[in-house]
Amino acid sequence: MFLKRLDLVGFKSFAPRTLTELLPGISVVVGPNGSGKSNIADSVRWVLGEQSAKAVRARKPEEVIFAGSAARQPLGMAEVSLVLDNAESALPIEFAEVRVTRRLYRSGDSEYLLNGSRVRLRDITQLLLHAGISADGYAVIGQGSVDELILQRPDERRVAFENAADIRRHQLRLNDTRSKLSATEANLTRVQDVLAELAPHVKRLKTQADRAARAEAFRSELRKLLIRWFRERLRQARETQRTAELALKESSEGAAQAEATAQAADQSMRAADAALLDLDEQLAVLRPRAEGFREQSRSAERALAVTRERREGLLGQQSNVEVQQQHLQARVRLLQEEEAEAAAAAAPETDHSDQARAVDAARAVVAERESSLAEAQRDHTAKTEELEAAEQRLARAESNLAHVVDQLRNLEGHANVEHVRRADRDGRIGELEQRLAAHSDERVRLGQSVEQTRTASSAAVERHRAAVAEVEHATEALRHARQQADRLEGALTALGAAQNTSAVDSADGLLGVLDGLPVVGVASELAARVRPVDRLLRAYLGRVVVLRDDAATREAYTRLQALTSRQESAWAVLSTSGLFLAAPGERGVREPEDDGRSALVDWQHEVERKQQQLRDARAVSAAAQAAVERTRIALQEADAAERAARATVSERDAELAQLERADASLRQELRQVTAERDRALQAARRQTAARADLEARAAQLRDAVTAARAERDDLAETVRASDARLAEVSASLNAARTDLSAHEAVLLQRRAQHQAQRVLHARIRDELQAARAAEQATTGRLMELKEQIEELENRDRHLAGEIKSTLQQLAPIEEELAAAEQRRADVIARRRAIEADVGQLRVAERSAHAAREERHVIAQRAADDLERLHLEIAETAELEGDDAIAEQLRLELPGAEPVDPEPFDVEAAHRRIGVLQRELRAVGGVADSVVAEYTELRDRHDFLEHQSEDLRAAMAELQTAAMELEEHMRERFASVFQAVEEAFVECFKVLFGGGEARLVLTQPDDLLVSGIDIVARPPGKKLQGLLSLSGGERALTIVALLFGLLKVNPTPFCVLDEVDAALDEANVQRFANLLAEFARDIQFIVVTHNRATMEKADAMYGVSMDASGVSHVFTVQPRTAAEQAVSREPSVAGAES
Repeated sequence: MFLKRLDLVGFKSFAPRTLTELLPGISVVVGPNGSGKSNIADSVRWVLGEQSAKAVRARKPEEVIFAGSAARQPLGMAEVSLVLDNAESALPIEFAEVRVTRRLYRSGDSEYLLNGSRVRLRDITQLLLHAGISADGYAVIGQGSVDELILQRPDERRVAFENAADIRRHQLRLNDTRSKLSATEANLTRVQDVLAELAPHVKRLKTQADRAARAEAFRSELRKLLIRWFRERLRQARETQRTAELALKESSEGAAQAEATAQAADQSMRAADAALLDLDEQLAVLRPRAEGFREQSRSAERALAVTRERREGLLGQQSNVEVQQQHLQARVRLLQEEEAEAAAAAAPETDHSDQARAVDAARAVVAERESSLAEAQRDHTAKTEELEAAEQRLARAESNLAHVVDQLRNLEGHANVEHVRRADRDGRIGELEQRLAAHSDERVRLGQSVEQTRTASSAAVERHRAAVAEVEHATEALRHARQQADRLEGALTALGAAQNTSAVDSADGLLGVLDGLPVVGVASELAARVRPVDRLLRAYLGRVVVLRDDAATREAYTRLQALTSRQESAWAVLSTSGLFLAAPGERGVREPEDDGRSALVDWQHEVERKQQQLRDARAVSAAAQAAVERTRIALQEADAAERAARATVSERDAELAQLERADASLRQELRQVTAERDRALQAARRQTAARADLEARAAQLRDAVTAARAERDDLAETVRASDARLAEVSASLNAARTDLSAHEAVLLQRRAQHQAQRVLHARIRDELQAARAAEQATTGRLMELKEQIEELENRDRHLAGEIKSTLQQLAPIEEELAAAEQRRADVIARRRAIEADVGQLRVAERSAHAAREERHVIAQRAADDLERLHLEIAETAELEGDDAIAEQLRLELPGAEPVDPEPFDVEAAHRRIGVLQRELRAVGGVADSVVAEYTELRDRHDFLEHQSEDLRAAMAELQTAAMELEEHMRERFASVFQAVEEAFVECFKVLFGGGEARLVLTQPDDLLVSGIDIVARPPGKKLQGLLSLSGGERALTIVALLFGLLKVNPTPFCVLDEVDAALDEANVQRFANLLAEFARDIQFIVVTHNRATMEKADAMYGVSMDASGVSHVFTVQPRTAAEQAVSREPSVAGAES
């Protein structure tokens, strides 16, 4: 397994998509400082899941996104992808290539992808740990990592050993197990708490469920008796209804006959409509089919036209290719003839010796005249050198003069600038003095404001204290008022309870007196079932007994006369039909709303008096509450005023302190400006003296320039004479050279002609081969065109047959379509005739219906009587207050018929119904949902018991798994630690050329938390700790440790970012040799500046940055990069962003 490809988009300086193909072995990344080399190492660490911005050399996570430059806009997203070669299945995933991608948006959103599918970071971490790759491991060793390992505490250094031991994924499993164990313990605690909470509810609901079972038994018997009792009464009512229905039936038959005749006509019309609809459906099917065949025929005709057009085009191409083939054949024959002629012309080279001897003689003349020219040139050079020396002297004098003039001009410029600055300083001094005066006035004003604000703050504190005392007083008054209201409410509740208790206590005795009568119940109980009533009304109705009929009401009134003679309280009776009789003493029949009030007058007066007292007490309480609220508002306002005064004092103090600081700053600035003005005056005096000196020196230099120019003119005249003599010698030499060039040109021309014949022969041979190849290609194209033409002719014949077949299929469909259209016209005419007959039949039908309605009125009266009985049944069910009984009556009675042949004792059944109703009242009301609630709660309790047992078993399993993981991690860490120590010692000796080193556990008794320390002895030194070594020795020791870790648990790839920067040349060579040895098993991507490391590279990549601040990667030859590294001084790469 190795890193196959690195893809970056918008990551740091890599703005455009940068795709880098990598190979096994050592890949070296080079480039100048600041070009973005280290961003490649950061990108690998980042895509592996690094969450620390500091670890990738950023302050915030979004700083890894390309921030833009003066020439390029910033990007909104950074993306890095690693493509890993998984051909050997090092990762447990069925892909030969694994692509890991991380994206970060400037909004802060991020995502991880695995082969294009979104996954969690945890999934990627666990997958890569199988190959020993992690963001905090040693797969990426960045800038400063060596220094970090040196400065790490022993417990921090343990992380690298955990990666080497491959226990990080076991640690993740252990953490998951421990978190699951904690969650299981919390769940068990919650389950136990819920069980403790459910236990009393289960017990209470069980008692209520038993009561509900008894009530259900009474209701079941009562339901059966009520059904049989009402069934007998229904039989008589239905007998009457049947007689009326027979008369209605006779009149209905006449109406039915008329209606049947009309319906027959309607049926004929509907049949015609159905036939018309069928025909429309047939037409809807036939029309698309016919249109489909027509479209199919048109499509085939269009395809046939296209095919024929393509065939004509191919035939034209065939003719062109045939003509081209004939031209190529003629070209081949012509080239064959030219090749023969060129071969004959390219005969062996002829003898050119005469021409060569003439060339030699001309060369001798040229040599003689060149000697004369050299002598003249030496003389000319001497004169020229003297002239140049004079010109140089003149130039130096002019330069000195110009320099002095520039100095004078600079002094004048400085003097003008200093004059302007002096004026600015004077103005600044005046401005500062004015600001100091203004600050003094402001400071006096703020001092007066602070005193006033402090006085206001003291007054606010006094108001706050007074408001607090007032709140306490109002709160005490409110407490007394509420106590008085509570006492009155208790007294009123006691009165109502006493009245209710009295009524309830005497109800049982009263019902015993009325035993045998059809008692429905006490009016207060019946009213409570219908709707909520006032407490006073319930107390009044508690002494009113309701009976079923008037006779029973009068009998109950007679019995109550004897009862009220023995008791002080009064009773009343009420029938379901509305008869109301009050006892004792009042024998007349009265309306319900005028009776029974005199028995409660005294009690009502007492209640009203208590209620009035309660209202008064509540009014006092409300007034006290309002006073408390007003006082609290005043207190809040006092608090706000106090806080505002304190804040104002603080603000004024802060402003005063700020003014004092500004005053001190202005005074300091005034002193600085005054000192600068004094220094400027001194500098101006020095510049005046320097200017006088420079003007004297400029006069001297102007005289020297004049003398140098005269000397230069004399020497120039001598040089011009020397130039004339040199020109004569040069002309003679040029004539000799011209003669020589003519002889050499003839010789070269003959040799060039011979060479041209050879080149012509080679070119003709190449053209001949190309012409033959073109002829063969043309022959192949001609065959291909013939095959295509033949294929199109076959398709032409096929399409013509398809068109013919389609037209044959279309003919019968068009005939069938015409016949269906004709049948549809016939059906429409027949329907119009039937529609005329229907109108007459409807008139006869309405007459028959009128006769039936008269008989229906008679039958409806009988049905109304039966309905009243049903209403009585419904009222009885509602008075029972049992929805189940009411529902059963509604379901069974409407269709019930007497099926029991035995006689039914209605009176005995009625008495038993009364007994059952009293039993139900004694049991009391139990909600219908109690049994279901009890069953649900009991099932939940049992379920939680089982859950508790399962959780305890799961906790035991998790504890066992955690201990097994810890033991495995200890064993693995111990074995790997020993192997790493041996490999570390071996690498240490290789890098140092001897010495000794070892690794020390800080807590050998606890391997899961023990830190790791390093002691070493370089050759010629004593054994000492890591921090006691020199800087280079520490770096080399850590490099030995890294190689030891890689040897024990090699990663598929390792990125080294300038790890060798701190090593000297000799140590870099040892490092490079060791790197090459390890590269047989590990892929290394090395960012370096060292030549020795570059020489070991199998592939090399260069990184550069353009003017827009964007980095680019390109391939570099390893030898070229090493040579460039030798030509410059070694440097330590700085941090790159």
